[in-house]
Amino acid sequence: MTFVVAGKTLLGLNCMQPFGWGTVSGNMYAANPYQNGGVDSVVMSNARLAAIKAAGFDLVRLAVDPGTLLSAPSATVLNNLAGQIAAGVQRRITAGLKVLVDVHFMQGPPLAGWSCNDVIDGISGPKFKQMMAAVTALAKALSAFDPASVALELFNEPPPLAAFNGKTAWASQLMFYWHAIRGVLPNHFLVLAGTNYNALDNFQSGAAGGDGLTALPIYGYDANTGYSWHAYEPIAVAFQGEAGEYQDCHRLTFPPQNHPGGLAQATSDLNAAIDADATLSAAQKTQRKSDFAQPNWSFSYPPYFKTPQDANWLANRYAVATAWADKNKLARSQLGITELGIRGDLGANLGADPASMTAFLAAHKAAATAAGFGMLVIHELQNGDGFGVMNGNSFVPAVIQGLKLSTIQPTVTGVQTVITYSDGSSKTVVDV
Repeated sequence: MTFVVAGKTLLGLNCMQPFGWGTVSGNMYAANPYQNGGVDSVVMSNARLAAIKAAGFDLVRLAVDPGTLLSAPSATVLNNLAGQIAAGVQRRITAGLKVLVDVHFMQGPPLAGWSCNDVIDGISGPKFKQMMAAVTALAKALSAFDPASVALELFNEPPPLAAFNGKTAWASQLMFYWHAIRGVLPNHFLVLAGTNYNALDNFQSGAAGGDGLTALPIYGYDANTGYSWHAYEPIAVAFQGEAGEYQDCHRLTFPPQNHPGGLAQATSDLNAAIDADATLSAAQKTQRKSDFAQPNWSFSYPPYFKTPQDANWLANRYAVATAWADKNKLARSQLGITELGIRGDLGANLGADPASMTAFLAAHKAAATAAGFGMLVIHELQNGDGFGVMNGNSFVPAVIQGLKLSTIQPTVTGVQTVITYSDGSSKTVVDV
């Protein structure tokens, strides 16, 4: 293996800015789409990159909105966009960080038509073919980098099994895809994912087998291939406060043994929040209360408290991955969690409290390190979705404590960065 290091769990930071959410203009991506939060030299200034490195992170996961590449009107534009991404990669390497470039297909992309569900239309499908062409161009741009510094994650979150009804199975599509990119990047670490949005197994979906990483056949892949999943568990704790199913979950404490009043009080608080939620109809309120009261659902409250789903439970969940790896004769370092996070203190007693954030991150880091996983990537840099771990160039205190990060604040001045745009023009900026 080239990117991960045997006997070490690389600590990473997921960064959606600026490449992971392309700027849309009308019904197409803007000519210069990579400005989520500002251009790269601004949102990911040399000072911020230095702070990430000084804190103790080994890598950044550079999320790329693949729709920007798949919808490129010409090969020239496609290659220019790939070149901008490569320039961003170089800046991060210069800062002393490894880079996991993430082809970040999602459920709801900035521009309709390029979701994780759209591009799985089969090996001969038009959008699958566009994906192959676009990622091949990106891979060519990355081929100049040292494999010890750069890896490529092929698909952020493959959809659930139901999305493949009537289509070629994900395992077959992924194998074809992997072979094509391996031909361009023969020595780089390529990271794969299973269905149900990069789940570990069928615990979250409740499906009768076949879901997640542990259902992925691995014969045919080489030893320089990684296998990832997203470890947002326990689920209600990780996603508390997020719009949708978990929007009325707040101040759910981790570990559950620390929750004031236990299951009874947590349920009472949840039901009161649901009753006061003006976005829900009466029927929806009844249904949601029933959902969270289920005795054995992955996100319901009773199993969270009664199991309990604490640090020991997390270690057992990670043991599912190590057992799968051992069965398939994989090195533990080939396993990696490419997203893990908790929605933190959102103010006004919303989201997880700082003590729970610290305990949650500490438990995951301890379990991943003990299991010997190759990487553990924290979601995420920015705070657009409540998971943010940085304010400017400083980390949230609960994150520092949970991950045992350094509090060193480096100073970087006078570093020039050249930005090249898709039309071929460029400008030089200086971080101060």
